[in-house]
Amino acid sequence: MKKYALLLLLAFGVLAASSPAMANHYTEFTPTADCSGWCVSGTVDLVGDPYADITYTVTLNDGNSDVKTFSDQIHITPEGLSFNVCADWGMDLCGDYTASGSFVLQGPNGGDTNGFQISFSCDCPPPPPPPSGDACTRTPGYWKNHDWPVSSLTVGCEEYTMAEAMDVLWMPVRGDATIILFKHLVAAKLNVLSGSSTSISDDIDAADDFLCDHPLFSKPSGDLKTECNSLKDALAYYNESNDCDGGDYTSGAVLPLSSSKTPAQGQSWGSVKASYQDNNK
Repeated sequence: MKKYALLLLLAFGVLAASSPAMANHYTEFTPTADCSGWCVSGTVDLVGDPYADITYTVTLNDGNSDVKTFSDQIHITPEGLSFNVCADWGMDLCGDYTASGSFVLQGPNGGDTNGFQISFSCDCPPPPPPPSGDACTRTPGYWKNHDWPVSSLTVGCEEYTMAEAMDVLWMPVRGDATIILFKHLVAAKLNVLSGSSTSISDDIDAADDFLCDHPLFSKPSGDLKTECNSLKDALAYYNESNDCDGGDYTSGAVLPLSSSKTPAQGQSWGSVKASYQDNNK
């Protein structure tokens, strides 16, 4: 990942317990921070003390909240007055960040405090490439107006005839995340069956598993709704990323030839849902 140059380096003022000539103090303090991690090196003067400790805290903030914090202690003796401490963030960074640190030097004869604040920016990874299959990918809007390569489809743990699945494709979502997930899952499966890229297979499996545990019309909420929408977003990106016709399927649409029903857009929500539930008792 590309690392940007440091944009800001602000050293905090020295907050010594007494005059630096009379107490332990820093003689050098050099902080750095970038998209990989942070480092601080320096030297101290113990002013006759047999030892001192540097207690430090370094925090990474993304502009909204603290992302990660490091805290530890460095032991200083007259035989080793220099120090160097570094750490990786342990994650890929994307966007604008500020690293800040506080280093408190303390020994029997008093101490000193130094710190830093460094801002930097990290490149975000490019979006995944569109599917590389030879065939185009199509949206749910396409598949509810065109013939299918199969006459039935398993979605979640249920097998649907084309007509049954078509009813769901025409339903309004009405706040139920399982319905929009169902629509994009059907479209993704039909795209793969039509020869599009199989790069979406893991997301298809995950969406199937979710609908097995949380069936159609279960209307998940909270974290379950967030998970459901995340799966839908992955499928929607796949369905829309290699759309050769630009997604306009309203004019000149070819209605499914093998469906025993006309699309259910003229039916009420209650009648469609009741019909589905009756067929699956």
